[in-house]
Amino acid sequence: MYKLVISGGDSFTFGAELNSNAKSFTPHKKSWANIVANKISTKHVNVARSGRSNSYIARHVINQVNDAITNNINPQDIFVQVMWTFTDRCEFALGMPIPEYDSPWLGITPHTHIDETKSNWFSKLTKNTKNWTGVYNDLKNSYERYYELGIVDFASQYQKLVQTATLHSTYSSLRDILLLQNILEMHNIRHVFSYVNHNVMIGLFKDDSNNVFANSLRNFIKKENWYNFPGDFQEYTGFDNWAKENKYEYATSHPLELAHADAAELMYRHIQKQRTQ
Repeated sequence: MYKLVISGGDSFTFGAELNSNAKSFTPHKKSWANIVANKISTKHVNVARSGRSNSYIARHVINQVNDAITNNINPQDIFVQVMWTFTDRCEFALGMPIPEYDSPWLGITPHTHIDETKSNWFSKLTKNTKNWTGVYNDLKNSYERYYELGIVDFASQYQKLVQTATLHSTYSSLRDILLLQNILEMHNIRHVFSYVNHNVMIGLFKDDSNNVFANSLRNFIKKENWYNFPGDFQEYTGFDNWAKENKYEYATSHPLELAHADAAELMYRHIQKQRTQ
C-alpha cells in the first residue's frame, strides 16, 4: 500500500466524457487512474488534463513529486502512473495570461487552428452520440476564444513551419519522458508508463527521421517500465486500441465506464506483479 499515487496523462487518464460537463477541471472518479489509485493508496493526485501534451504531463507530475518529497513523504511510499499522449501536441508559456487552466501555459494540438466542429471526425458523428452537444459546444467555444486571442493564427503558423516534419515533436516528447523517468529513478520511486494509442509509440520510437539525437534519447528510455495493453492490434496496443478492439462503448471519442474499469483491473494486476519482482 502506498501513501500517495500521482497520475499523469491526457483525456484518457482524466476520464473525459465520463461526465457530460466538458468544463470540469476535476478528473472523473471512474477514470482508470482513479480506480487503480483507490486500490493501492490512501491519497491520489491526478494531474491529467484533456488535450494536453507530454510536456504538460511531465511538468505537472514532476511538480507533484517535488511537493510530496518537500512535504516529507518517503519516496518509497509514492507511486507514479503515466499514460503518455500523442507527440504532435505541444505547449508554450505565453507572454500574457490567458483565460485558461494552467495559464500562461497554452496547449496546442494539430487541431487548434481549425474549427473542429467542421472536421471530418466530428462531422461523422450523429447528434444522438453520447455527449455530442457538450463536445460540440466545447469545440466551438474554444475555437472562437482562440481566434479572438490570436492563437489560431499562431497555431496555424506553428503547424506550417514546425509540424510539417516530425523531428521536433518526437525529440521534445522523448526528452520530457526521459526527464521524468530519470527523476523517478533518482528518488527510487516506483512507476509504470503506458500510452493512449499505438500512434503514440510510433511517434516516439518509429519516427522515420532516424535522427541521431532522437536515437540517443531512445537508448536511455527503459521499456521494461512500460505497460502494453493485451491485443493483436499492431506491434503496440494502447488503452484506446484495446478498448476499440474489444468493442467497449464510446461517447464521441472516448471509452466509457466499463472500459475504464476493466483497464484499471489490467493495470492493477500489472502493478501488483511489478511489486513482487
